[in-house]
Amino acid sequence: SVMRLILDHLRGLWRARAYALRGIFCWLVGVGYLLTDYNGDFDLRFNLRPQQPIDPEIIVLYAEPEDWGAAGPRSNRQEALDQTDGYFWSTEGWNRMLKSLLAAQPKAIGVSYFFGAGSDFALGQQHLETLQDPRVIWAARVDSEGRALLPALARPYGLNTGVVDFRPGIDGVVRRLSSPLVHIPIFGQRLAERTRSRESSLPYGYSLHVNFRGPKGTFPTIRYRDLIEGKITAAHLKGKIVIVGSQSLANHQVLTPLGFMSRAEVLANTTDNILHSRWIRRFTVEVYALYLFAALLVVIWIILSYPQSVSTIFLGAFAIALAAVSVWWFDAFYFWIPISAPIIMIAVTFIVFLSFQLSVNEQKSWRLEQESRNMRELEQLKANFISLISHDLKTPIAKIQGITDRLLVSMQDAEQSQDLRALKQSSEELHKYIHSILQLSRVEARELKINKQAADINVLAEKAIAQIAPLARAKEIELAPDLEPLFSLEIDPVLIGEVILNLVDNAVKYTPAGGRVQVISREEGDEITVQVIDNGPGIPKDQLQRIWDKFYRVESQETGAKGSGLGLYLVRYFIELHGGRVFAESGETPGLKIGFYLPLEDVGGV
Repeated sequence: SVMRLILDHLRGLWRARAYALRGIFCWLVGVGYLLTDYNGDFDLRFNLRPQQPIDPEIIVLYAEPEDWGAAGPRSNRQEALDQTDGYFWSTEGWNRMLKSLLAAQPKAIGVSYFFGAGSDFALGQQHLETLQDPRVIWAARVDSEGRALLPALARPYGLNTGVVDFRPGIDGVVRRLSSPLVHIPIFGQRLAERTRSRESSLPYGYSLHVNFRGPKGTFPTIRYRDLIEGKITAAHLKGKIVIVGSQSLANHQVLTPLGFMSRAEVLANTTDNILHSRWIRRFTVEVYALYLFAALLVVIWIILSYPQSVSTIFLGAFAIALAAVSVWWFDAFYFWIPISAPIIMIAVTFIVFLSFQLSVNEQKSWRLEQESRNMRELEQLKANFISLISHDLKTPIAKIQGITDRLLVSMQDAEQSQDLRALKQSSEELHKYIHSILQLSRVEARELKINKQAADINVLAEKAIAQIAPLARAKEIELAPDLEPLFSLEIDPVLIGEVILNLVDNAVKYTPAGGRVQVISREEGDEITVQVIDNGPGIPKDQLQRIWDKFYRVESQETGAKGSGLGLYLVRYFIELHGGRVFAESGETPGLKIGFYLPLEDVGGV
């Protein structure tokens, strides 16, 4: 027994190994897809979600070269698309624009143009008062060696400057905002400090994922031309954060997950993120790998616990739930949880495990088919053996009965006559058993055919009563027929005769001496019923439905009668073959009422 337990345990481990290897493969597929499309899935989230709420105080003002007029830069837009920002400096133009903006009393003004030391400056005291106003933040840059490049209008320590450089990924897409390696903070941080009148709290050495609030044009924009033409009033800018930039210059275009945006729009998004702490949080790849593993365990449990059709529905619902939770966390709590990788993993797991289960089920089906074929062959051999033996026994039993009858006629000794009668009775019982076995063999071999003809059930009942009468007289049992005149039916008289004979024989056999057995026939509606009622010990209610089963017997302690357990099984089969039904009732009083119903219409088989 110990060795058997060990072998069962080893077989279980081997089966678990097959599932574990396939599960690891599916998990690696999900992790591999996550690694290869890490940024693509992240970018897709921005493209699928609707525009998000923004800070209404942030406005983007586009000051294009053609908006300046005579006081503006010396070149038109078409000539200067590839020029540096410093090429568009005009002291008078910028002085006039900023003066008009400051008159509207904004909270802060951020100039995303970078005007370095190489710009052509001609500044007077009247210009410095406006251009170096504390509310104006000028763009600073970082060179390729990580050194700060301050604008020409920078105040001491660069207090009115902010870095506008972004670090794109290897695919050129800007997703992160990283801490510059210089003492100058980023542009949005400077604007936030002007708004809050205190330092903006960002972690040291940060590298934050920008939570883009929507596609290009999400933040409200105005044109400088509209401002100088009076189409935009000062009240529109009061208390706002105004970010000045260009949407037409090539060097102001930034590639983002939502496509190209102007530098000013990206700065508006980062300023919004700083003011409201809306950065996208992303865990490490290891954390996402554990998340995929947990999802894989749920998927495998669903596949192994439910049928294919049910598991398909559950897996679809599970994938939708993961996607919904991911979208909800992204929009509500700014946490990015991958969607594509889990869905790909769920699909691969379903296909891999489904194909594995199909192969296992196919192997099981093949084994079951082999076992079924072997069982059919065994049953056929058993049936043939029983049939041959039964046929071979009929001849010697008939000889025994004939010799016994002849000896009874000439026997004078009373004791020997009693022994011969007991021998004859035993041979008759053996003949009944053999007959029942032969009938069962024909039933199970589907060789039994009914031969219908017009017959009177009452006549069949009278023959059965006459045949059982000697046994009833020996036990002093009264046979009381109550047969209502009936029309002839299309039935097999041999089979129905055996049915009635079996019911009456059982009633007499199990009824104690001095009892009474009734045989009743009636027409009830569109059916004919035959009932056999005795006053014997009856049958317990919990066994009434089992008496029709093959080889089932209810042993009577009072009568000690024996049987093969095939009689009532054949009774039910013969009646159902005619389209009828059987019944048995045993109440609180002693006795049993048993019988059958046959339809008046011809509904039986052929």
